[in-house]
Formats: sequence, structure tokens, C-alpha cells
Amino acid sequence: MVSLQFEYPLLNARCRHFAQLLFAIVGLGSVFQANLAAQQPSYPLPPPQNFVSPQTAPPSQVLVPAQSNAMSANSSWRGVNYPSGASTVNYQLPSQSEVLADFGTEPMERDVGLVRQNEFGSYTIPMTSGVDIDEYEWQVLPAEIMYRSYLASQKESRLAAQIVNETDHDMLWDGFAGGRFGLLRYGNRDPIYPQGMQIDLEGAGLVRLDVYNDVDVQSVDFRVGVPVTFVWGQHQVRTGYYHLSSHTGDEFLLKNPTHNRLNYARDTLFLGYGYYFTPEFRMYGEMGWAFYSDVANEWEFQFGMDYSPRFPTGTRGAPFFGIHGHIREELDFGGGLSAQIGWAWKGERGSGIFRTGLHYYNGFSPQYSFYDEHEQQIGIGMWYDF
Repeated sequence: MVSLQFEYPLLNARCRHFAQLLFAIVGLGSVFQANLAAQQPSYPLPPPQNFVSPQTAPPSQVLVPAQSNAMSANSSWRGVNYPSGASTVNYQLPSQSEVLADFGTEPMERDVGLVRQNEFGSYTIPMTSGVDIDEYEWQVLPAEIMYRSYLASQKESRLAAQIVNETDHDMLWDGFAGGRFGLLRYGNRDPIYPQGMQIDLEGAGLVRLDVYNDVDVQSVDFRVGVPVTFVWGQHQVRTGYYHLSSHTGDEFLLKNPTHNRLNYARDTLFLGYGYYFTPEFRMYGEMGWAFYSDVANEWEFQFGMDYSPRFPTGTRGAPFFGIHGHIREELDFGGGLSAQIGWAWKGERGSGIFRTGLHYYNGFSPQYSFYDEHEQQIGIGMWYDF
């Protein structure tokens, strides 16, 4: 031991310092533990046995011992005295302020299932305890969209891809690169049946690619808008403004120099109404008036029906279908009819709907650079609706 001190004096000194520090930490920990054990909270603690404490009990619920188990006046548990006849004593869970005062931390919030009732029956939603989802209040960037997109419409802002066979152009790829989200809501917080008033923002680029011609860009329609939606019960209304303009692709113009390029555009005010007959099935109609237009005329009308899951589907999914008609004044109130059917999945709170299935369209082109050309499409697609 002497030789160790002589040969390694620096190491020996460090070992002594480390041991002293370790003993100091252990000593402080013992004192802290003793003080913590001796400290009594400001609220009564339950007896150690024969005590019922359901996990789902709200803080305001009074809990009582399970059976008679009289305790003497001197009975105690961890330093807390209990009166005799404990079976007649009611013990109340501490409030949040009491826990915060004693322990310096807030109790964990519990996720519970809330059973609710509306026009369609009862349903259960996950929620955090203590949240009043019925209260109408201002919310910034709400998670849900209150007025769903028309499923089979070819002019909604969404993420999608459709591979179709068109009678005159063989295979075409129609892509939708866009989305929609809530900006501001005055309404409730129900994730299944949101109600109130909400302002959204939407935008998308609707592109068409010619698969058999080097995947050339034939045209792109750009859309941006600000919908304002109102929902109460089974009724829903949306109004607002959108701008749409169509642009012919450069590759298409180079290969078709005689093509008459059109500057199709419209700035539109719209008003739509939808009614849910069941939680999943809706019928709707909408009209739009363009206060500015180029090539397009003022009026357009949309109408249809769709069926899609409202509740989370898990991995199993659920069926969907949609039928949509769209007529416009510049076509002498002709237009097109689209239909889609397939399988859909919906996630938890704030999730949109992912769909895949069959697609059919018959009418004037939904690409407005070719607005007066007739098309008949059949194919498959994937869609994500916000």
C-alpha cells in the first residue's frame, strides 16, 4: 500500500477525492430521503389496505374503503394518523393545485374514451380528461376539415394520381399535387363531428402527363382558394373564393405548333350545401359565379353524392364511392360526370382519408386547356383527401 502511494501519488489522490465525493452524495441522499418521508402532504392519504381506487375515477369523485376495517385512534401509515372507525371516513383524491403544491409537478392527464350522442346515435372518441370538447372557442390551425372534399370531383385540392386510358390519347397520368388545411375555427373540438365556423386554405397543381409520348406535360391547372365552412348537425355549408388558371405544357406546344393555346382563367365566388343522411353518406350541390373570367363564362354548378368512412378504420379499411357532376356555362351547361369506387382508410384525430380504387369519367375534358374536347376515361387511382 505504501509503494502504491509512492509510485502513483496522483492516482491515489484522485481515488481519495472520488471516494469522499461518493460518501458525500450518499449522505445527502439519506438526509433528503428522511426529510421526504417525514414530510406530510396537505391532503389526507388513503389507508394502506382495503381501499378502492378505480383508475377511471375523476378527481372530484369521493373514494371510500372497500369494507369495514376499524382502526384505532393511534393507527398510522407513513406517519399519517387515521381516526378510529376508518370505514366511515371518506377520502377524497387531491386536487391538481394540492399535488402541484406538494410535489412541484402536475398529475399526468389520462386518455379516456368519451361516449357521445348525436343525430346518428352514440359514438366513442379518445380524449384527454378535463377537456370540454363541446365548448365553442377560437382555435388556431384546427386539426380537422369540417367540410370534406367532393370525392369524385376532378377539381379539388388533394394529393392523388390517376392512371387512365382515354379513347383518343391512350394512357394518361393525371396528378394532383396539393392540399387543404384549417387556418381558424370558432367551434367545438369534437374530432368525429366538428361543428362551428372554420376558415381553410387550399391549393393544388393539377397536371396531365402523356405516358406514351415521353411522359410529356400536356397541361397544368393551378387552383388556390379560401373556403369558409359552417357545420351544424347534419347540415354543412361552404362559401368563399378560388382562382383557377390553365397552362399548356411546353413539350406539348413544341410537338403541336398549330395548337391554339388558351389562357383559361376564372376568379370565382362559390356557395355549396351538403347534407349527411348517415354519418358516411352525403348529398351535395354547389354553384359558382366568376367575377373575372377569360375563355370561361360566369356560371358553374356541381352536384353529387359520396360515401366514405367517418370513424378511424384501422388496417381493415372500409368501402367508399363517389359520383360527381360538373356543368359550366361556356359549354352551354354541358360538362362531365365522374365516378369512383374502392377501399378507403382513415386514421386517428386530424387524419385525412386515403383511398384507392377504380375511376371513370365521361364528358368535356377536366383539363381546361382542352375544355371543349370530349374525353372518356377509365382507370385506377390513389387519392388522399384532407
